Amino acid sequence: MKISNRVEAIMASKSVSMVARVGELQKKGIPIISLCVGEPDMPPPEEVMEEMYLAQKRINCGYGPVSGHPALREKLAEQIGKAVKRPIRAENIFISNGSKQIIYNIFQTIINSGDEVIVPSPYWVTFPESIKLAGGKPVFVPCLTTHQLDLSAIRRAIGPSTRAIILNSPNNPTGAIYNTDDIFQILQWAEQFNFAVISDEAYAFLTYDQKTFTSPLTLLKHHDTEDLLNRVLTVQTFSKSYAMTGYRVGFLVASAELVKNMDKFQGHVCGNVCTPAQASAILALTMPQDYFLQMKKTFEKRRNLAHRLFSKIFDLTPAQGAFYLFPRCDQYYTETIKTSDDLANFILEKAQVAVLPGSAFGAEHYLRISFATSEKEIEEGFHRIQKALGERR
Repeated sequence: MKISNRVEAIMASKSVSMVARVGELQKKGIPIISLCVGEPDMPPPEEVMEEMYLAQKRINCGYGPVSGHPALREKLAEQIGKAVKRPIRAENIFISNGSKQIIYNIFQTIINSGDEVIVPSPYWVTFPESIKLAGGKPVFVPCLTTHQLDLSAIRRAIGPSTRAIILNSPNNPTGAIYNTDDIFQILQWAEQFNFAVISDEAYAFLTYDQKTFTSPLTLLKHHDTEDLLNRVLTVQTFSKSYAMTGYRVGFLVASAELVKNMDKFQGHVCGNVCTPAQASAILALTMPQDYFLQMKKTFEKRRNLAHRLFSKIFDLTPAQGAFYLFPRCDQYYTETIKTSDDLANFILEKAQVAVLPGSAFGAEHYLRISFATSEKEIEEGFHRIQKALGERR
């Protein structure tokens, strides 16, 4: 069967492909250490898992509202409104199957053929492909060597076809938290040149060293809330902060008009998100947060360990958030190892450790190393990689 041009034009996710490859090797009995997975290695709280079961007995599990369960939308509106000190309403909340589908929905809803979306790089692997699937054109703007935004380059990239910019802070893959002043400047340009700011905040909870994360929604305080929500589209998920990756519950904070149009679009794609999963999300929001705070402390401890170890063999900027290191790696290139893909494959085959090549994130000469695993695995993975790099030819 002939495959459509739009699907032929996109790349498969290297992170998904690597996870599948690791699974196949482990099934063969090969002791692979996975430092490539982008999800918490601990389960959600017992109560959250139990709620998934109990909800099926307690509530109607037939088709639900496309935009999300009213109780979840209301609770999110209440909590987000308090956090950003703005009157957020349930009509401003849209629920979908993880932030990945939220981002896909956004571009399908606001992008026309030929529209441009500015994508600072390194970027999450799904951003450019979602833009292309909507008929848009990703315009890549490399960040500074500190992994902070390059404002001069972003300003040069803004043109008559610019429809949006997508920001991901804390960033996957770099762990960088973008400077507040830089975000404020982008918001001003968004007003001046009439484009949207999409803020992917999947890792907003996971920040370290008492570093504060700034959501664009907390800026431009003099703006009317609905006008701001028509300009700033905030994407969040229960996957990372609540260790609920498989539940597939993500949400958007945006204008009521955009939510209404996304409802129209999603109604023809998948309809509602799994109702029991939304019930678990409500419980995760409202229960005591001690479990999640401890999870955050665990990740910070692992970050400290991973940085201390891998900075011995790589040029490394400390991760301020998320759960990744993003070291430069081209000092280890040889006549046969010429790219980050080559090096990631060498490490997998020689050290039996899975990491991801920077090319997956638009940043050749880097590797992404996840510390979302045990300290024992981090230490063993480091020693294997250190030994393999010393034996390369």
